[in-house]
Amino acid sequence: MDENISFDVLFDNNSLPITLPLHATVFDLKSQLEMYTNVPIHKQMLLGLLDNKNETELAAMELKNIEMVEVADATGEPAVVEEPHIQPQVLPPHPQPQPQPPHIPQHFIPHPRPFVPPQPEYIDADQDMDYEDENNDDQNNDDNIQDNDIYRQHQFAENYNARFGTGNSLTEFLDSVSYPSFASDYLEMAHMLVPTPFQGSYKDALTEARRTGRLVLAYLHSPQNPNADNFCMDILASEEIFEFINTNYVFWVGTINPTDEKRLLQLVPFEGYPIVGIVANFGGGTPELLHLLQANIVRDQFYNLLVNEITVNEVKLQRLRQEQEETDAQRRIVDEQNREYQESLRADIEKARKEEEEKKRVLAEAKAVENKKSEKLSHGKLVPPEPPKGPESTHIIFKLPDDTKIERRFNSTDTIQTLAYFLDGSGVELENYQFSMTFPRKVFGKQQYNLTLKETDIHPQCLLNVRSEDD
Repeated sequence: MDENISFDVLFDNNSLPITLPLHATVFDLKSQLEMYTNVPIHKQMLLGLLDNKNETELAAMELKNIEMVEVADATGEPAVVEEPHIQPQVLPPHPQPQPQPPHIPQHFIPHPRPFVPPQPEYIDADQDMDYEDENNDDQNNDDNIQDNDIYRQHQFAENYNARFGTGNSLTEFLDSVSYPSFASDYLEMAHMLVPTPFQGSYKDALTEARRTGRLVLAYLHSPQNPNADNFCMDILASEEIFEFINTNYVFWVGTINPTDEKRLLQLVPFEGYPIVGIVANFGGGTPELLHLLQANIVRDQFYNLLVNEITVNEVKLQRLRQEQEETDAQRRIVDEQNREYQESLRADIEKARKEEEEKKRVLAEAKAVENKKSEKLSHGKLVPPEPPKGPESTHIIFKLPDDTKIERRFNSTDTIQTLAYFLDGSGVELENYQFSMTFPRKVFGKQQYNLTLKETDIHPQCLLNVRSEDD
């Protein structure tokens, strides 16, 4: 639910955009109109409101076709209007710079003080903002904007909002003058702490503000201008403002030299330094310039303005933070899903790799067995042909472990190795043959493979039991 109300008030044929808290009263409206138009409250007449009592809440009425006209008192004297007295807190005197850098204060968010509206000069909405003729600068300044008016945004905002967005020449210019080392340089030069600037371009600062739900405080620093040092030492370096900016704003700083100043004047007419803008990037289009401050800036009013902008826009800023939290949560879910998918993918790849390795191993083993079997079968070619019966032939019956019997004649001069080759060639699936005879009891292993059949008493005939030495 939006806790602000927004509507337009017509004054002198100009439509003034009004944004107030939900429970704002008629007096609050008159106070803001006085700030915008410089017409005192006692000289304002509001047309179109059903109830003009100061204490009446605006939300209780229809806020359409409202017009404010300036009237004179019948006596010529200001009318007495009972106004709520808002006493701003007074900041303590700022301490003088010390020769050594001061201790960085602990992190805290100061309590917002009541916002005291300033009293700016009214600015003609039809004023020519181009400043094409340099000789007319002084006259335009005197006629339209007084130097002591620090809140210039009322008519500037409409003209500058598009320029302070992204994708235009002003943004490109601001990006080119980014000064991320502002705080460290000022600490080295003046031994004084100022808020830490955003370490990036102006465009990146707008993105960061939207991502973190904050406003951008853009400061253009001119080292050659004495007002710049006064602003830094008396305002930015004060502990209360230092802490509040660091905590609640994206503080972006640009540095302006004489060449940059000429380019800046072509893009944005301005009157003096320091130049400070409060910019909101609520999304949905061009970022919004909430305030543009120039020249003489009062510390108490500046602090109240910083606090007030955070307070007034807190609902929108909170919405940005909630959207970012939802985005982050969704991103975490997506990241977790991606992580789980990657882990599953890695597991599948590892499983496939192991299966492939196992398949290769089985194939390799099968191939090795097949090769060995082929090699053993080839040993049959090393066996001499079977001789006919005769005194030099030896008749042998091989009895295998499964009781299978194989008979063949061999030459008496053949060796035990020849018998092993014969069994290999016959397809016997045993390794490291061991031959044994019953009578006389003898066993022949690899160590006896070189003995002939005559030398082993196998000749002229024998029954040999065949086993593997490995059994």
